[in-house]
Amino acid sequence: MNGRDLITRRFRQLLIAMVFAAAIMLAGLYIESIPLMITGVALVWILSRYGYKTMHCPYCNRSLYEHLFHETAIWASWISWSKNQTKECPSCKTSFSKPI
Repeated sequence: MNGRDLITRRFRQLLIAMVFAAAIMLAGLYIESIPLMITGVALVWILSRYGYKTMHCPYCNRSLYEHLFHETAIWASWISWSKNQTKECPSCKTSFSKPI
């Protein structure tokens, strides 16, 4: 496994969790349940903080969250990562193709 595979897996898991949290929020809006909407908003906030703590470079351990994840455009972030697939860490300049 190389660094790109690890980051892609974490990124995909976080994206799925964010979509689930947004679905909870929208379900609360649809059935007009304030506690369900608040739960969805809280989950999105918690997941964004979780992403900041867990999305890090496997080599230098610095956060990649700011470079990879845009909370305002979560789906665009995934498409951008999938197409461009950053070749190296912005902090330590280590290639993500290098085995862990």
